[in-house]
Amino acid sequence: GSGGTDVVTLDAAGGTLTVSALEILVGGSGTDLVTLGATGNTVLLRGLETLTGAAGTDIITVGDTGTTMTVGLMETLAGGAGTDVITIGA
Repeated sequence: GSGGTDVVTLDAAGGTLTVSALEILVGGSGTDLVTLGATGNTVLLRGLETLTGAAGTDIITVGDTGTTMTVGLMETLAGGAGTDVITIGA
């Protein structure tokens, strides 16, 4: 991402990627494995299955649709209005 609000929406095929400096990340209907870059991140997300942090402070807010996912190496994780099921991974 860069200046301004960066929004990434993943397609239905699922994907494995590393992202940095995004403000909003929306997973597709496939299985999404996302690693946050090492700069520290503050992200609003929905629809991801696996999210892994890196060096830096990662602050994650889950969208209001309800999310089931596995997270690792996060410093702050806040749920949304929906029912969120979060598993803490390695």
